Parts: sequence; structure tokens; C-alpha cells
Amino acid sequence: MKRSRDMEKRSEIKSAIEELSMLVIVKPEGNHVMIAHIPTKPFLSLCHLVLQVLDKIGPTMAVLRQDVSQNIKRLEVMHELNPSMNSNLVEILKSEASKGKSRKRSSCSKAFLWLTRSLDFSSALLKSLENDPKKDMEQIVQECYDVTLSPWHGWISSAAFRLRSVTKIVQLVLAELTEIVLQVAKKLVPDSKTFMDLLKEKDENCETLKEKMQILVSLLVPFLEDVHCILKVYNLDRIKST
Repeated sequence: MKRSRDMEKRSEIKSAIEELSMLVIVKPEGNHVMIAHIPTKPFLSLCHLVLQVLDKIGPTMAVLRQDVSQNIKRLEVMHELNPSMNSNLVEILKSEASKGKSRKRSSCSKAFLWLTRSLDFSSALLKSLENDPKKDMEQIVQECYDVTLSPWHGWISSAAFRLRSVTKIVQLVLAELTEIVLQVAKKLVPDSKTFMDLLKEKDENCETLKEKMQILVSLLVPFLEDVHCILKVYNLDRIKST
């Protein structure tokens, strides 16, 4: 509990750096899958921080945010069932694979896969913002989605993410919602400067934040590469949404 309160006092960027610094992955080498290890609770703590970042982007992240939240909950429930055995995410993947459950809609394996892809998206977004803080925020979000998530989404998921397509779907399914409502939501997307201000700690300047973002991305990229290696071992890396 104390650790949770301490994290609330710090920025999401600084907290994520600290989580990643402690999150050590043991990758499988050759056929030695048994030694692979991804600690469950630190990984979920990192995903909770991603949720907080998505909240700052606004309503256009609602679909992704809900997906992340549901997948975190699914893995938390599994961990609580047997904290000792399920302290290693790889053990969960292994168990579901042995039972033929990995590809089922409600599997923890799929939850882990999509959380990893959400981290891919977050890493790409932070890197893009770090490279060009003045770039249009809506453009950054769309470009990062196109690279990291769109290849794995079906047309419904992709349409739900894209604001213009959301307009068409809402008009068909929820006729009582008007174009005005969606335009209001679009205006709630912060510009890049406002978003970076939301990520700052108190009295922190832009350059310091950019340095922290650079550190976070430098930690996230190799971390996610290791995770994708493990996903590939369990034949989860090419799964698309249905």
C-alpha cells in the first residue's frame, strides 16, 4: 500500500522507469523454455501506469483504455488464485498452452499479449513525442496506432479506434448520439504541449521530462523485445483480434 501511495506522488514516467528498472526478464535460450520468467505483479504495475497515461490523452483512448483495464483485471484475478504459482507470467502461458486454452477469447495468454501490444503503442507514442514535442497529438496517436496495433485489429476494432470511423458506427448503432457529442470528444484531445504538461512532475521543465521519456523508451524497447521473444515461443505473436 505504501508503495502505491508513493507512486501516486511521482509522475507516471518516473514511476514507470522505476518499475522497469526492477522488472527483470529471464528469456528462454534455445529450447530451454522452462527457465523463462516474467514477474507478474511488476508487469501489471507497469500496465497500470500505462492506463494513467492513456487517461491524459482523453476520450479517443477510451477503447484502448477499456481493453487494457479488462486485461489487467483478468491477470490480477489469475494471480490471486495462486500467488505462488502465478507469480511468473510464463507459468500462466505454459499452463494454458498445455490445456489448449491459450487462444480462447478469455485466456490470460491473450490478455498478456494485448497488454504487451498496448505497451508497444505507449512506447511508440512517447518516442514520437520525445522526438518532436510540437507535433500534432492526434497525428501522433494515429501514427502510433497504425504501426503497433492496427495490424492486429479486425476492421471493427480498427474502426472503433479511429475517431472518424467511430462517428459512422455510432450513427448506425446509437442513433440518439449526435455529431456534436463526438466533436466535443475530439476537442478534448490535448495538444502536445498540454499532454507533456500533464506528464510533468511539479516544477519540472520540458527538457527534464524529455530526458525521462528518453530513459523510459530506452528501457521499454529491449524489455518489449524480450517479451515478444517469449510470446513467439508460445505461438501467440501472430494472433489477431476477432
